[in-house]
Amino acid sequence: YQRRVHGELWRLSPMAYAPALVLTLACACACLPAQEQNAADRLAWTFEVGSSVLSNPLIATTTRRTTSIFFGSYNGFVYGINAANRKSLWKPVFTNDMVRSSASILKNKNRLSVFITGGDSELYAINALTGSKFWVFNSGAKIGEYQSSTPAVLILSNITLVFYGSVDNNIYAINAATGKAVWNYSTGTPVHSSPQVHNNGTHHLVGIGPDPGYNDPHNTLTDH
Repeated sequence: YQRRVHGELWRLSPMAYAPALVLTLACACACLPAQEQNAADRLAWTFEVGSSVLSNPLIATTTRRTTSIFFGSYNGFVYGINAANRKSLWKPVFTNDMVRSSASILKNKNRLSVFITGGDSELYAINALTGSKFWVFNSGAKIGEYQSSTPAVLILSNITLVFYGSVDNNIYAINAATGKAVWNYSTGTPVHSSPQVHNNGTHHLVGIGPDPGYNDPHNTLTDH
């Protein structure tokens, strides 16, 4: 079927529990059925934020009975909403600048964390249930820089790391529990792309590319 959603479609994610599709429009997050059963099946809901939404919606089961959606907006806020009724889980979390990246989630040691980068190149660890901040890592990049790297999580036997690229030309590995940098690697150019991680038991690989707008041959694959 096809459905007009009355807005510019920017991102879309499938939601398995309904099933449904969750998408972000120019100024909203929206939900619609994955399969149209009858004429009554229409756009289930929209969640207006009043600003552009480039962040891909993250869909996750946060409690036994709750499926939640997390995303950021150009208004500088990070949102957590209930997928069933579009109600806010908590007061939107304000960052220092526009949020272009998408979120990642980690359940570790009875703590449910949402990781997302702000336009200020800071990495935020947010409590998925309450909206409080566990920690904020500041790379030192200038506010207003174009930042869109989505964090990637790697669970090892002795530590859990969160990786992201920064406009200060670095890839960072952050301790997920403390928010402290474990290491960083300079690519020579701003990094806007999102990392991909792999653990084969022997090697821990992080792959990421720098800003394609720069005429720099760097493509990075680090082994730690």
